[in-house]
Amino acid sequence: MGNHACSLCVLWLESHFIIFVLKLMAKYYAS
Repeated sequence: MGNHACSLCVLWLESHFIIFVLKLMAKYYAS
């Protein structure tokens, strides 16, 4: 059970990291 929650947490962190990078790139190209 704990291992499953850990993998979900990693998945959540990865998705937010990707969104963060995309926002950063968009801001870089916009300037």
